[in-house]
Amino acid sequence: MTNFEKLLGLLVLLSGLLSIYGCSRTIVLLSPADHYNLGNRFLEKEDYAKAQEHFQLIRDSYPTSEYATMSQFKLAQTQFARKHYLEAAVDFELFVEFHPAHKLAPEAYFFLALSKFKSMLTPDRDTTIAKEALIAYKKFLSIFPDHPRAQEAQKYLISVQDHLLTHELEVGMMYYRRKEYDASFNRLKPVSENAHDPELKAQAMYYVGLCLKHKKDNVEAAKAFESLVSELPDSKWTEKAISKIKHLKKK
Repeated sequence: MTNFEKLLGLLVLLSGLLSIYGCSRTIVLLSPADHYNLGNRFLEKEDYAKAQEHFQLIRDSYPTSEYATMSQFKLAQTQFARKHYLEAAVDFELFVEFHPAHKLAPEAYFFLALSKFKSMLTPDRDTTIAKEALIAYKKFLSIFPDHPRAQEAQKYLISVQDHLLTHELEVGMMYYRRKEYDASFNRLKPVSENAHDPELKAQAMYYVGLCLKHKKDNVEAAKAFESLVSELPDSKWTEKAISKIKHLKKK
């Protein structure tokens, strides 16, 4: 029998005894360490309600215990595991606010950013949470540049940046369809310069060229198309760019 099973057995026995005497505060009799271990085991077993019960009890009943701070982190982890990402972000944010020097603070900063990332809406929707995720990742990387998760965080940061740039592309395309070429160009140009995703970058570069063409700036339009062909020769937009270059040279 494992220690966890023994502890559960004790918990069941206590529950039965206290029920006889009409007491409802069963698990308060266990130590903070016992509650913490039980909470972790329930978290591992994906029994999130019971895990949360134990961590909350430590936080509320043993506020001066060393386990109280760790339980606050575990409550945030439990919310994350349940895919309650907005709630998890709030809990991780509270943890780093009140315990910035704690040994778990780096993990809390990382999961704060990841919770924001998981909560991001599609690119054509409001970008508030994506912008918050961007800030959170930049903060994590600035405070913990040598953290083991730094490389992973950098990849997420790039993904968030492209998420936001995709939104800018959609806005730029909306202006383009309205034939508002100046507004379209102003939205698409930063995407063409900063996007990491090749197809996102290529599409922006192509439509930058089209905006310039519609604005009768054929020289700069040709340069934009040529840059696309040179930088991203394998893109699906490259063949279209080559066609536009040939058309411009005939003029």
